[in-house]
Amino acid sequence: MSDFLCLRFKHSDIQELSSVAWSVLSADGRIQASGHGSLNDIAAQIPESKAPRRNILIVPSSSVLLTSAQVPLKQHRHLKQVLGFVVEEQIIDPIESMHLATPAYHADETVHIAAVNRDLLASWLGALELQNILPDYLFVDVLCVPQKAGDWQLMFEDDKVLFRDADYSGMVLDKNTAKSVLQLAISNNLSAGNAPDNSLNSDTQLFTGEDDSDLLVTPTTKALNSIALLIAEEDSLSANANVNVSVSASDVDSYNEDDDSHDGATTPLAFKTELGEFIRSENVETREIDYTETCSDLLAVSAVQRVEATLNLLQGEFSPVSANAADRKFIRKAVAIVSACVALFLVVTLAGGFYLNYKADQYFDDSVVIYRSVFPKQKKVIDPVKQMQRQLQGKTVGGTTSDFLPLLDAASRALSSLDTEQPSTIGQLRYDNQRGHIIVDLRVSNIDILESYKEQLMSEGLDVDILSANQDQERVNGRMQISR
Repeated sequence: MSDFLCLRFKHSDIQELSSVAWSVLSADGRIQASGHGSLNDIAAQIPESKAPRRNILIVPSSSVLLTSAQVPLKQHRHLKQVLGFVVEEQIIDPIESMHLATPAYHADETVHIAAVNRDLLASWLGALELQNILPDYLFVDVLCVPQKAGDWQLMFEDDKVLFRDADYSGMVLDKNTAKSVLQLAISNNLSAGNAPDNSLNSDTQLFTGEDDSDLLVTPTTKALNSIALLIAEEDSLSANANVNVSVSASDVDSYNEDDDSHDGATTPLAFKTELGEFIRSENVETREIDYTETCSDLLAVSAVQRVEATLNLLQGEFSPVSANAADRKFIRKAVAIVSACVALFLVVTLAGGFYLNYKADQYFDDSVVIYRSVFPKQKKVIDPVKQMQRQLQGKTVGGTTSDFLPLLDAASRALSSLDTEQPSTIGQLRYDNQRGHIIVDLRVSNIDILESYKEQLMSEGLDVDILSANQDQERVNGRMQISR
């Protein structure tokens, strides 16, 4: 299986000098290398790989609107056509300027939607293309936060927190909005009776995010059991840094004891402590999880582990321009299977053709033998079937003639057509090959029938002579010569 290259940007303005955290991960989500730098420098930092890598781009939640809409199941087959209409009222910008993406699978009438400005998305892909990086997946950072069913997740980073409350729902909060949003979310969840698929969201717009952009969040979350407070090591996106900066818990504690020396900045640990106390005051349990990875590495690991389940914004006109390594491997396997089937079909067809040709030659030889046994004087036999038909019609075949069969056929046909009380019979029949005539001995009831038989043969254009006729008791024996 191929590796992954994950690029995480904290700001929506992605240019060649933008700071980016990169991670190279195995297919099972193990970090093989990671670092920070500017976009135009990471090509020199990333270790080379013999096999093609799949590229994942993680962008900030402040640039993407995560919402949902109710669409009847019978209209899901036409979802692409109706999606813009059902979500238009939830988006401030003109719907024509927005790119809409949905998960591949919808369990019910609730359709989850990610909306991003088309021009912004195009600028991201253009900046990466200049560095010869073609993303296979584009994820929102909040949807890469590690998740556990029944929990809401709060991942603390700097003075902000990534708040994830469902599979396809979340937002980025700062210290000014976090308490208000969480209080509203908890109240909505409790007022819904902790019923599944009810959440923090309402039709109220919440103004938050790194760029002070407007985010509208729609109900999607499941019943709340507890809120997980996640904190990772400090993740510094310095343009000149080539390695990760690790901060131990003791270093963070000493940092918190002297906040004045850092211009009153809020650390992730202090923010977590303050927000955790507030959540517990709302009678909601909390779980604290400390990670040794940086936030960017943690998001990258989660993205790889759920790469096929996370909502990928690269859809429709923004689908990946080239097949990724997994697709190419699948295509190679499919081509190999098809080639094997075609080869097997050709072998069977050729073998069958050779066998049928062999049997046809046998049947032809047998028919030639039969034809020569009937016409021993025939020197050249090219097509025994056609030549037999010509013989029956009295036509020349290969420079020779045969009148026997046509004369015999005419004699038999005329005899069967005689209307007599007593049957007429042929006593003897002789064929003279040199003269081309046959002599027939007939036994009929009277001489008139013999004359009638002669007339019928003559009506077919034959020459007929009665050679003899004599009375024997009540029957007449006659001898006739028939020729052309």
